[in-house]
Amino acid sequence: MLDFAPVFKNRHLADLAVRELTAVHKKHQARLHAFVMMPEHFHFVTTLSETQNSIAFVDRLKTRIAETILRELTPDEKSLFDMQRGLNRRQFWRPSFRGFKVEGEEMFWQKVGYTHLNPVRRGLVLYAEEYRWSSAKLYLGGHWSETEGVPFKMDDLPE
Repeated sequence: MLDFAPVFKNRHLADLAVRELTAVHKKHQARLHAFVMMPEHFHFVTTLSETQNSIAFVDRLKTRIAETILRELTPDEKSLFDMQRGLNRRQFWRPSFRGFKVEGEEMFWQKVGYTHLNPVRRGLVLYAEEYRWSSAKLYLGGHWSETEGVPFKMDDLPE
């Protein structure tokens, strides 16, 4: 989770982060079921193969997003990270994440709903499907597949 620096308020950076989120899932053959990129953090629901380690997967994901985003930050945006940088001056993400195994269909849909409702709870939109950096509109439009997760293009998202 990004630690308080709201760099994803920048539309371009949020778009890049969503692209990287989906690219990492595709590269590692993980199924992305739901996501939301909030101004300073993100949530996602995914299925990994039996051989994949969730800690290693999230580390790869966070590394790829950070590498992409850091190249694009303005000096003012970079300064937002000053308080969270460690001794190596390269800190972008919090050093941990909260992940857990979703057990059962009821819990799965609860987590998908929780993910999609983040921007509504925050007051960023009235309806989840209005938020550009979320898979909520894709669900509403029938783009979600139980076997493939959420395949989409950025053009599928709201403006």
